[in-house]
Amino acid sequence: MDDDGYGFVRFDPGEEQWLPAPARAFADHELPVGLRMEISVEDTPVLAAARRNDALRSPEVVILSSGEISSFHMDFVSGKDSDPAASISSDGSGSLVRE
Repeated sequence: MDDDGYGFVRFDPGEEQWLPAPARAFADHELPVGLRMEISVEDTPVLAAARRNDALRSPEVVILSSGEISSFHMDFVSGKDSDPAASISSDGSGSLVRE
């Protein structure tokens, strides 16, 4: 995940690392021009530069097969606005909230 796109990874226990998810539906996706994502995990902003330099592609948000979702807050910001156009979050209970 970076400012202008996102992708999915899966944990490979044999390799003991996160690998890109093989299904086409989970391929990397780019956001429309001018739209960016800002994510916080446990109230700490995740910096885009740090995400780009993460060679292991460790995920910011984890969704388990049981339906559990890690705690996060994500804002979608348009253009140079500082106010989000939309937000989604999870408190870690498995529910997503759109704000």
